[in-house]
Formats: sequence, structure tokens, C-alpha cells
Amino acid sequence: MPRELIARAWNQYRRGGLGSLAGEASKRLRRRVPFRYRIAARVRWQRYKYGPAAVTEPLYVFSVDPHRIEHEGPRFERSECIGTVASGEWDRDVSEWDRVIHTSLKNRFEGGDDWAETAYYRKAKRRIERDGYYLGYTDFETFRSERLAYVDRLFERIREDGYRTQAELAASARDDERHETVPAHHRLTYEVGCNVARDGTLVFNSGKHRLAIAKILDLDAIPIQVIVRHRGWMQRRRAVVSADDRAAAMDRHGVPADHPDLEELLGGPRDATPKR
Repeated sequence: MPRELIARAWNQYRRGGLGSLAGEASKRLRRRVPFRYRIAARVRWQRYKYGPAAVTEPLYVFSVDPHRIEHEGPRFERSECIGTVASGEWDRDVSEWDRVIHTSLKNRFEGGDDWAETAYYRKAKRRIERDGYYLGYTDFETFRSERLAYVDRLFERIREDGYRTQAELAASARDDERHETVPAHHRLTYEVGCNVARDGTLVFNSGKHRLAIAKILDLDAIPIQVIVRHRGWMQRRRAVVSADDRAAAMDRHGVPADHPDLEELLGGPRDATPKR
């Protein structure tokens, strides 16, 4: 165990330097606090800060058209950050949805390309050789034999059986296929993750393979979870829920009436059943 920890620490240092190593150590210490207590603390803070606009169900699962998610930004760790609010300029640092993943999977599953012909394959090889790490893998041959086979199985499963929520997959233990060290409670946060920018834009956070497959298969809706909300968006939520005329408040603050993050707030639909 000490040898394994030293190896992980060294890889973390190589990837991001001393600051990254310190951040990872701090994160591991926080994880010693049981997940349910961390979630409860976030809810209490939200109620204190935002009153009736607070997020009281951080693990809430929304049903969202995957084509609505067009941008991605900084990644927040799911179980560490779900249900939190972040200020700052992170929601300005966004780009177009990852075309490498989407195009590579499209070429693989619609064009019949071999994995070695895809940009995804080349990117993974380059990153592991250069940085020693990519998507949890430190060895490219393991990535090639395990991750790519997993993506093949994932596509076939979704195409044949439909897109299922993590709760529906519970017994199949999706994480056990690749990362045995992932704690069981992480499955509570393993839907496709999005963050909400100050203007309400859904910004992709995590689960890019499933999102890419959903787009390729042209699914009508998939389950997602919101990981982080911008403080500016929370202020808009509060303005809407506190108004006597909510429709007018939505119009005044530029909040779409069909925004998924208003469902839990206003008691709207809870159907997160994926649709083909």
C-alpha cells in the first residue's frame, strides 16, 4: 500500500506539480467525512444562503435533451462538488463540446473505423506518453485493451437496451468494469454531469462518452445531474422563486421557462427516463 500511494503521489506531482499534489492530498482528507454528511452540510449552507431558492436535492436527476449541451468548461470533481455554488469566471472559460471524442466515436460506430484510426486513440497515446496519465490510465496498452473495449460495450448496450440511469444499472456496477477503487457512493453522482453558468447555460462537466453516444444515437433525452451552479445563476433562481409573478420574473432575468434546473425548484416533472 505505501508503495502504491507513493506511485500515485509521484504521478500526481508529474501531472500538476506541488500545488496539484497538495490539492489531491486535501481532497483525500475531505473524503474521510462520510458522503451523506457532506451532502447534508451543503444543503444546510444553501438554505442559509439562498432560502427558498436553495438546492435541497443535490443528487436530483434531470431529463435533458443531449443536444442542448453544446459547450464544456472547467471540470469539477463530481462527488466532491455536487450541490455546490462557485463564483468567479469559470463559466466564461468555455469552449465547444469535445469534437475529438464525438467525431472519433461517430467514425467508429457509424463509419466502422478501427480505433487506431481515430483522433481519440492518438490523443490518449500522446497524453500517456507525455504526461504519464489519461482518463485514469498510466499505461497505454491497458487503456487500449480496457477503455476502448468498454466504450464498444457501452455503445452496444445503449443502442440495444436503451439508455439507463445509474440507479437502473445498480446491480451491474458500472465502475467495477474499469476502476475497482471507485467508492460505491460515487455511483450516486455518475450520471452525465453539467454545470450551470450564470446565464443558465448548461456546461458539460463529466460523462463525455455517454453524452457523445446519446448524441450519435440521436436520443431525445438522457438523465443528467448538476454538479456546480454559478453564484449568478443562484441569484436568478432566488429572484424567480421569490417573485409574485414568476413568469414575469423569468422574462426579466432571462431565465427560460423550460430550464431543467427549475424543475426541482418549482415542483415540475421528475421523469428522468431516457427516451429514444
